[in-house]
Amino acid sequence: MSTTMTTTTTTTTATTQEPTPSHPTLIQVNRSPIPFASGAYSLVSAPAGSVLCKITGTTPSKKAYTSVQIGRDSHIELNSDLVYCNHSCDPTVNFDMHKMEVRVVDNRDLKAGEPLTFFYPSTEWEMDQPFEFCNACLLTDNVKYENDRGL
Repeated sequence: MSTTMTTTTTTTTATTQEPTPSHPTLIQVNRSPIPFASGAYSLVSAPAGSVLCKITGTTPSKKAYTSVQIGRDSHIELNSDLVYCNHSCDPTVNFDMHKMEVRVVDNRDLKAGEPLTFFYPSTEWEMDQPFEFCNACLLTDNVKYENDRGL
């Protein structure tokens, strides 16, 4: 008597579903497999000084690399695609945490396709972690070292 044994292997492939965009008509998030290299890009052109969007849906938070400081000891999580706005010393937008809005900088228009960047020290008294990739760094050497790791 001969016995034949059959083995069946099932492979499950996990799929990663992208989160639902928070501002689908305004912001495109380009995700990168490189840590901290993702970014937000404008889908629209907007005049200098104009409101790009309101900041809504926030929640109180402890200081974290994703949080935004709104007071000496107060932080919020943006809970939106705005968290992908990177730092620049020559930013394209300003975060006005008193009015809870994101505005195009006053000195130039925003063009569709441009990265959405803001000056991190404008909302932070102290950074939770240093950041990199500022191509227009105007920070002092001490702040640059702490925030840009000398880049």
